[in-house]
Amino acid sequence: MSLHDGHRKRLIERLFKDENSIKEHEFLELLLFFAIPRRDTNDIAHRLLDKFGSIPQVLSASIADLKTVEGVGESVAVFLRSMGIMQNKYFPAHMHIYHGKYDEEQFHSYVKSYYYREMDEVFDVYFLEENGNVNGLQRFTLQSEKMVQFVSRDLAELLVRIKTAGIIIVHNHPNGFSDPSYADRLATERCHAVCDAHNVLLCDHIIYGRDGVYSFANAGDLKNPDFKYEEFWLDE
Repeated sequence: MSLHDGHRKRLIERLFKDENSIKEHEFLELLLFFAIPRRDTNDIAHRLLDKFGSIPQVLSASIADLKTVEGVGESVAVFLRSMGIMQNKYFPAHMHIYHGKYDEEQFHSYVKSYYYREMDEVFDVYFLEENGNVNGLQRFTLQSEKMVQFVSRDLAELLVRIKTAGIIIVHNHPNGFSDPSYADRLATERCHAVCDAHNVLLCDHIIYGRDGVYSFANAGDLKNPDFKYEEFWLDE
């Protein structure tokens, strides 16, 4: 067995033992194993990510652009682009859910990997067990003009039905950047208050945009609500 064969075997074993331990460049390495059977793919994976920024951007790049990366020839470029087309066609984001124990870095990578395909604005609530495992997802679409009230009311009803220790909120700005709007900040404060009223921990509110993700937790914006729960039902 060669050095490369041993590395590939160990990486594949890690994938099936704990997929959340695999970093983004290692996922791309794994994918490249099938296009480049007898070469080290680590350097190529890093060069692709350095140029395009993330796996979603790699898989959505044109064949011509992919071929500008050292080590990527015609067959590898066609393989990567084909994977991107297949992923978009047969595996839309709502079919996926993060599995395993919540890890901030891994979860942010997950958000980047799946929410870039969403063309409509969505509001997803992920459920956390007491041990930190993500064990469910509830999706809402944001088609109401009164988004803050829509989210607050439905979240309250959801937490009555679903017994969960904590939640992570993810929503997207399909045609914009991840910076939160005033409505996003108000919705976060009110969702925080809803969670507090139901003894549920709001772990984070993450916004996905064309520039990446914004984390309210990382930014220190998960503050205690300054108003009472009853105020949610007042019109804006």
